[in-house]
Amino acid sequence: WGDLVAYLLKHHSSTLVDKSLALAAAVKRGRHLEVMQLLELGAKQTFDSQGRTLLMSAAASGYREVCWLLLKHGADVDASNDLGETALMMAVQQGEGGCLPPLARWRATIDLIDVLGQNALMKAAQSGSAAHVKSLLKMGAKPSDRDARGHTALLLAAREG
Repeated sequence: WGDLVAYLLKHHSSTLVDKSLALAAAVKRGRHLEVMQLLELGAKQTFDSQGRTLLMSAAASGYREVCWLLLKHGADVDASNDLGETALMMAVQQGEGGCLPPLARWRATIDLIDVLGQNALMKAAQSGSAAHVKSLLKMGAKPSDRDARGHTALLLAAREG
């Protein structure tokens, strides 16, 4: 598909909207070569069909190379959706953690909270991922933080596990 996308981009004038839609589709599928081509041709980073930034979408799916590319091309590492969720939260809650290194490198803020008052450490604890919890603690997450209901990451992990 990457060769086909490159051919179509080279031989047919494509609107910015087409490029941006193609970029969203390439991110959703984790096709980093297509993502790179489209970003280099000026495709704009927008939102996916679920209202997430493309970085959030890539982080939730664990697409490390795609996360690197989006960040290198100006993705806002701390952007949040309507629920206050960030790419870091999605990476530790839904993803395989593949995007943790690029998010850490771009200094994702670890103590941002969503509408429930939960931060990335709490999301990781709820998901049951010891590796994500360890990574976030190394990044400086505070295990004593409490969500809107007064729960710490420890309590959330105990309740879910």
